[in-house]
Amino acid sequence: MSLWSTVNVASVYRRLRDHTPAHATPSELAEIVVQGALDPLLSEAFSDPEPDKILELRVVDPACGTGEFLIAAARHITVWYARRRFGEATKENVARVMPDVLSQMIYGEDEDTVAIEVCKAALWLELSVPQALARLDCQIVHSTGVLNWR
Repeated sequence: MSLWSTVNVASVYRRLRDHTPAHATPSELAEIVVQGALDPLLSEAFSDPEPDKILELRVVDPACGTGEFLIAAARHITVWYARRRFGEATKENVARVMPDVLSQMIYGEDEDTVAIEVCKAALWLELSVPQALARLDCQIVHSTGVLNWR
């Protein structure tokens, strides 16, 4: 991974757009909200004996900005999924499931086109082995209203 962390990419962009009315969620707050929102859903999804059923859930942020909630959700889900699938959430196991979580579960939209690109880059940086995630172009999109996600 490069010297640029997810936090650095997003914080640079936030500083550049400080003159706009947009607000950024601190990552610590996003983590708390995500845990409270997702834990009941993940507990229910993991009651199924098939661990890959988790990939049927979708996380949608209709005003994703630079992706703080989506990043927190992806991290939180991968830990749960790695534990269920491999028995423990080691760094290697989390890295193995992150591409599946990002490509199948994470969706967002925002009206700020630059924020969308920062969000996609930040999600891409979550991968331990950089790889193409072409689906992110379809999953993290520019929009001025809530889309009909399927």
